[in-house]
Amino acid sequence: MDEIKIPDVDLSALLSPTVLSTFTASNGTSLDAITPEVGASWVEQNGDWDIQSNNANATGTPPAEPNYIATQETGVADCYIRAKVTMASGGTVAIIFRYTDNDNHWMVQISTGETLIRIYERNAGTWTSRTSVISGTKTAGVEYTLVMRCRGTTIDAWVDDNYRISYASASLNQTATKHGIRGNVAGDKCGEFAVYPSGTSNEYITLDDY
Repeated sequence: MDEIKIPDVDLSALLSPTVLSTFTASNGTSLDAITPEVGASWVEQNGDWDIQSNNANATGTPPAEPNYIATQETGVADCYIRAKVTMASGGTVAIIFRYTDNDNHWMVQISTGETLIRIYERNAGTWTSRTSVISGTKTAGVEYTLVMRCRGTTIDAWVDDNYRISYASASLNQTATKHGIRGNVAGDKCGEFAVYPSGTSNEYITLDDY
C-alpha cells in the first residue's frame, strides 16, 4: 500500500436519503396514509397497498397491467435506490423508477417464476426487457435486497449485492423524478425503501476536495 487517506471532516451528508420509508404503521393502514421518515407521501398509482407487519403490502384483487404500483416524488432523476422486498407465492416484485404514468416508466424486477434479475422499459404501455442476468432461484417468503442506480442513460442493478446488470441506452423519461415499488400478486411486499441522489455536482466536488 503506497497511500491511505482518512478524511477528517463529516461526509455523512453524501449518504443522506432523499426518501426513506420503513413502513412503520398499524396493520391495515393504507400506504398512502402513512408518513415516510423522509420524503413525500406515497401515491397508489395502480391497485391497493396497505401496511402488514411493517411492510408495504399489495392487497386486494390484482389490477390489470402494470399490476400494483406505488410511487413517491423524490425530486431526483439520477439516483441510487435500495429496496428490501419479499414475494408471495407466484409473485414478482420490482423497483419502479423514472415513472411518469402507468404506461411509461422503468423497473428492475425479480420473480419466483424465473431465475433472472431484469431491467424492463415500459413505453406507451409495452414492456421491453432491456437486459437480464441469471441470479438464482427466488423463493416466496424470503426477503431480498434490490438495488439500482440510474445516472444519465445508464442503469445498473443488483440483487443481494451481487449479479450486476447494466443498460446504457435508457433515454425514456430521463428526467422523471417519481420512483417506487411494484408487485403483481396480493402479498408481494416491500420492507424498506430508500432513494439517494447519484452523480450530483456537489457530490463529486465534495469528494474531489479529499
